[in-house]
Amino acid sequence: MLHPPPKRNLLICFDAFGTLFRPTLPIEEQYMLMARRHKLDGPSVTPAALRTRFRSAFDAASALWPNYGRGLGMASETWWRGVVVKTFKPLIRHGEGEVLENELAPDVVRRFATREGYTAAPGVGSTVKGNGGLLRRLKEGQGVGRVGRVVVGVISNSDERVMSVLEDFGVRVAPVRFGLGEVKEEVKGGEYDVDFCCLSYDVGWKKPDIRIFKAAEGMASEVAGEEVDDEGWVKVYVGNELRKDVFAARDAGWHGVLLGNPASLNREERKLTARWVDVSARLQHCPPIEMVFPDRGVVPLGKVEWRPVTVMMPTLKPLVDYLVGNTGARRGLGADDEEGMEGRGAGSS
Repeated sequence: MLHPPPKRNLLICFDAFGTLFRPTLPIEEQYMLMARRHKLDGPSVTPAALRTRFRSAFDAASALWPNYGRGLGMASETWWRGVVVKTFKPLIRHGEGEVLENELAPDVVRRFATREGYTAAPGVGSTVKGNGGLLRRLKEGQGVGRVGRVVVGVISNSDERVMSVLEDFGVRVAPVRFGLGEVKEEVKGGEYDVDFCCLSYDVGWKKPDIRIFKAAEGMASEVAGEEVDDEGWVKVYVGNELRKDVFAARDAGWHGVLLGNPASLNREERKLTARWVDVSARLQHCPPIEMVFPDRGVVPLGKVEWRPVTVMMPTLKPLVDYLVGNTGARRGLGADDEEGMEGRGAGSS
């Protein structure tokens, strides 16, 4: 009796800001709301002034204390409070400094460490605590969809606020960060929507540096209890920035998924993705995963070498639908050629 080949395991990681969630309002407008709340909305405090001052304060803090101050032993919360204070200080009235430092700044930092400052991407999180939405579906689809084991991670150029924001959206995030020691057995066996968070604050490298992807591979191997290699695992990264996310993932040997649509790209990016074509109909036909994300070493027809695939989809749902076996996957753009899924090796970029 013939048995089907074993399913490929899946390591899928996501960018955080702009992919899993985004600011509810522009930063300067949220700062303005908080200023009104604390009655620090004098005539000089305007959204335009806050936008200019925030960028200046952020750049200055990044130059003096890189990576949110991590290398100097500074807590990220302290770093962000300093940015808020430097943003407002030239704009507030005489005598308002104490309120700024002791009330407004901590409140602003708290806001952006919770869901209050953000809107979740469609299908991510839930108002019901513990319902991780699409991320939970990925984990529940292990072994029953198109893949075997599933390890879900976040790779973000940020600090630990990512974890608290996701948790506030109802996503179960494992307490696994780079450099914080071995993963405990009870954590490995826990029911989490996100198995680990690989943050530039912890790693010391930022996307598009491929070393942050290599750090994520190591973390995934520890969570999985086996090496996450190219033999048994498909590695996919999902983000909203072409160079920093998708091309960086490709350079690290991962398949890249860009969330968005062609209209959201600038002129240069549209040129780089000009040959990407619509693969939505193909996904609806539910091809095997190795036809969508080909194994390393398998050179597609008409190609001279293996390269990771780069694709575009408008939202996370079509991708999750496909991976967990739901035939409702809709609209997606892929770096395929006109020959069909046989040409799925690499994007033109």
